[in-house]
Amino acid sequence: SGYVRIVLAGVDKGGDLDPLSAETAGGQLYALLSSLGTAKAVFFTDGLTADQAASIAAGLSLRSYRFDKYKKPESTGPESVTMVT
Repeated sequence: SGYVRIVLAGVDKGGDLDPLSAETAGGQLYALLSSLGTAKAVFFTDGLTADQAASIAAGLSLRSYRFDKYKKPESTGPESVTMVT
């Protein structure tokens, strides 16, 4: 299948997931994937609303930002993230 590892993440009740918590979860997922050296990731967002999935994606995007104009290159996080709804 080409997958090296599977990471499962969930929320207790998707309906109770507020935008800030969803963004925080997205940021934490990015940090985990980055620490594992993940190049590509796929997220299945079954049970989440479009807004919740968008907030998670926003958290991933915000966490991926690096101000490295004056720093030497080092390893980065995932090259691509796909969200399947």
